[in-house]
Amino acid sequence: LERKLFTPVVLQPVLRWWLRWQLGRNPIGWLEQRSWSGRLVVWSWFAVVICIYSSLFSNFALYQRGFHELQSFLASLLAGSIALSAAGSFRRERESGVLELLLVSPIREWEIIVGRVRGLWMQFLPAVVLLVSVWLYCSTFLSSSSELTSVIAYGTAFATLPVIGLYYSLAKPNFLVSLLWTLVVGVAVPAGLGRIATVWFEDPYTGRPGELAGLTMSCLAQFALAGLVAWRLYHHLRYRKFALDSPPG
Repeated sequence: LERKLFTPVVLQPVLRWWLRWQLGRNPIGWLEQRSWSGRLVVWSWFAVVICIYSSLFSNFALYQRGFHELQSFLASLLAGSIALSAAGSFRRERESGVLELLLVSPIREWEIIVGRVRGLWMQFLPAVVLLVSVWLYCSTFLSSSSELTSVIAYGTAFATLPVIGLYYSLAKPNFLVSLLWTLVVGVAVPAGLGRIATVWFEDPYTGRPGELAGLTMSCLAQFALAGLVAWRLYHHLRYRKFALDSPPG
């Protein structure tokens, strides 16, 4: 049934050329899109964002009233999907033994990390570019310039979540545990630190919260945590430290 429903029947030479080009350009990232399910992620999110915007633009007054909330909701869903894919990224390779073959090949550990992160970024790049473009364009006449703060915050999350998710996909034996740790370290901890900085740097005269300080603290925390887990991921790959699923019973 899977072969019948998901085997490409249109433009097969183009697809084969595209996969060969990706394999030569980024063989580690190619592992993310070698299956139909991996390729489906790239364009399914892009199609979802287009459909949502098409319906919203047909009712522009509703979109204008809830502009920030709708954009934040879409960005949160997209960030969650990125964390979901990253947390399970190395799982198949770890269980099938492909990861051990990669580590004994001439490819270095940093090349494996960078290649897989690039593969994850490319999976969501069309949807992220469309979301950010509409957000920046519409914010010029639908809302205030403070929307740039939200764009930067979500852009930082889009950039760092793949790295954090990759680390926990190797460090934790269970997918749900990996996803939970990815969300805690990649989202909850930086958001909490940013909130503390916002309250701490509140203007005592006007009572205005220190939004710039909160954004700066949150972004710095996300990049610092991503750098830390990237180094630990390199260490785990170098010394073959993988969390394996416990045998049943």
